[in-house]
Amino acid sequence: MNRRRLPTFFLIQCCLILPNGGNAFVPCMARPSVFPVPAPESSPDINTPTTSGLPKRPSALFYNPLEFDDESEGKEGRMESVRRLQKSYYVNEPGFAPLRHGVLSSLPLWMEDYTELPGLQRVMDVRDPQLINLVLKIVAGPKPWYFGHVNKEDSDYDDDNSYDDDEILDSTIGTLMQISDYSLVKATGILEIGVQALGRFCAIEGTTLNVAGMKQVGVELLPDLELVEAHYHSAKEAIATFDLALNQNAKGAACAGAVAEAAEWHEYEFEPMKLKAKNGNADQGVSRLNAKVESSSNTVVSDAMEEYLIQSPDDAHEGECMLSFDDDEEKDGSLEVSELPPLEETTMMIQTFGLERDVWIQLDTLLHYLRLLDPKTNTNMPIPSQILALLPKDPPKPWPKTFTLTKYNQKMKNLQSLVSRNKSKLMLDKKIKLDTMEAASDYPALRRSRRLSYTVWILVEDLMSAYSDLIGTQRMILSRQDILEMTSISQRLFLARRKLEEINTVLSKVVGDEEV
Repeated sequence: MNRRRLPTFFLIQCCLILPNGGNAFVPCMARPSVFPVPAPESSPDINTPTTSGLPKRPSALFYNPLEFDDESEGKEGRMESVRRLQKSYYVNEPGFAPLRHGVLSSLPLWMEDYTELPGLQRVMDVRDPQLINLVLKIVAGPKPWYFGHVNKEDSDYDDDNSYDDDEILDSTIGTLMQISDYSLVKATGILEIGVQALGRFCAIEGTTLNVAGMKQVGVELLPDLELVEAHYHSAKEAIATFDLALNQNAKGAACAGAVAEAAEWHEYEFEPMKLKAKNGNADQGVSRLNAKVESSSNTVVSDAMEEYLIQSPDDAHEGECMLSFDDDEEKDGSLEVSELPPLEETTMMIQTFGLERDVWIQLDTLLHYLRLLDPKTNTNMPIPSQILALLPKDPPKPWPKTFTLTKYNQKMKNLQSLVSRNKSKLMLDKKIKLDTMEAASDYPALRRSRRLSYTVWILVEDLMSAYSDLIGTQRMILSRQDILEMTSISQRLFLARRKLEEINTVLSKVVGDEEV
């Protein structure tokens, strides 16, 4: 039977005229979107059962890889596909200008009504499309993925992210945050991000608003006074011996060295978060130390100080770090290296390590009372392993004979060693990760003290909440913002010791023990 060929123009019309007003012309090179693309109202639902009882195959035009349940098969593969789409959409994102002399020139600000403290981590749900766009632009660039967090109740910014140029230049204290991991959840468009709080900063200048309407500012990272003092002697030596030094500002060089050291240790201090991993660390409020990271480079600090010293005096950056480091003897820059006390004998460091020891003793005393009052404390250690790992091996004075935390740590290390060697016999998953119970031997003692000076406050908050029936309703005299704005490790440790003493005094009366 002979079939008559249809005219060419008829075939063309059939291709162009789609039912329900659909458009056949879809640009081939259109940018893929990470957000669900809505189908026309008249289009049938892709999951509407057909006569065969099976759902229709998703349309290539309206297909969205996020519209399936998280529990379904191939979830990890789909997430990887989504990330590839994101990379093709957010191309050539430059990332951040390198940290120079403690300054980040353009940092996006995230404003909330609370304060983040360094050493902490949490999972955030981002729902606003503009903020999602901002985060995806950040993670499309090279690591590190930074943004600044500011408590809008304690800043010069108002709720709509606008600001007064005359008020922003020298005041706002915030927290440098790092995006560690991210994941788009289901078809809701919610972006889940794991964030970690790295350190403090001071806003030093305003720049332009970005596409999300969020402020971008230049910030100076603020190391604690003890960390600056620890490098001050080396900075003076560098001035005396470095032939290319063009300025004599030992304070500025010491600040630059302290910031460089902090950046070098961030990878060790903050184990990456894995939002979807089994036995992951995303649900922990305090970041883990990353035992897989090698030791810090010994030349980072000296390199940063020399880079600072080769600036001419007119160009050298003078910021909040130096201005808050009080040293009346060096107003004219004439103090000789030989006049400086040896590093290990500086009063500030001795005071810091003494206060660190006192805080641990108060924590041990608190545990003693909790064991007497709550039998569960004997089996459930209320101090997380991330904080116990900061227990000093060599305190300035021996621990009291009644001190029990060292014994607990040793028992846990022995148990972990036994479990690690016998995972197969105990039928445990080899991927299970045991918590680190002690810091690396070359981890700087001052950075250990600094970490405790922040995280102990979160522990105090949690204990006051969990044991409010025993401790009573006490309020925190200091806010998190007050703690963040403190310029020294010693100051935070001193006030933490005093707060723990107050709690222990209350508990001692409850158990009838007058010795605290």
